[in-house]
Amino acid sequence: MPNTDNKFGVFNKTTHILHQSSEPAKQFDNLEDAKKWFFTDQALAVHDSTCTQLEWELIENKKLKYTMAWGTKGTPGIKPSEDWTGQYDKQKLDLIGSNGWAKNPYVTEQSKEHLF
Repeated sequence: MPNTDNKFGVFNKTTHILHQSSEPAKQFDNLEDAKKWFFTDQALAVHDSTCTQLEWELIENKKLKYTMAWGTKGTPGIKPSEDWTGQYDKQKLDLIGSNGWAKNPYVTEQSKEHLF
């Protein structure tokens, strides 16, 4: 479940669409299966713990779209690296560096069509 630090607003909204790199593309029965095919449990936990808003969508039963946005902890003088966006970036890079982010290869497309 995403964090609830939205007292000072929500910033840095971004939307990604993940496309499978292998052919033929796997057909997913549901959203949870797609999330678990693209991401490790640790990567999903990073999304849940650092994002303030997070929505997922399964597209054509083979692509995964998600929109995420971050609030702020609201601590005066907090370093950007210690706030939610910075924590997401750091934890993501740490997992990528240890091959702990993605379960399967994919291509990421940025989208301006946000889910919220």
